[in-house]
Amino acid sequence: MAHRFNSESLSFARDIFVFSAFTGLSFIDIRELRLSDIMEIKGA
Repeated sequence: MAHRFNSESLSFARDIFVFSAFTGLSFIDIRELRLSDIMEIKGA
């Protein structure tokens, strides 16, 4: 997670991979994810 890549695209791929690992979302779910799908839950 903390590795620094010289390439922005590799850094982005790492971020997406880590996000999917922590959320359990598949690649297609992340690809279809929109900002309007994300909601903040207070106290969680």
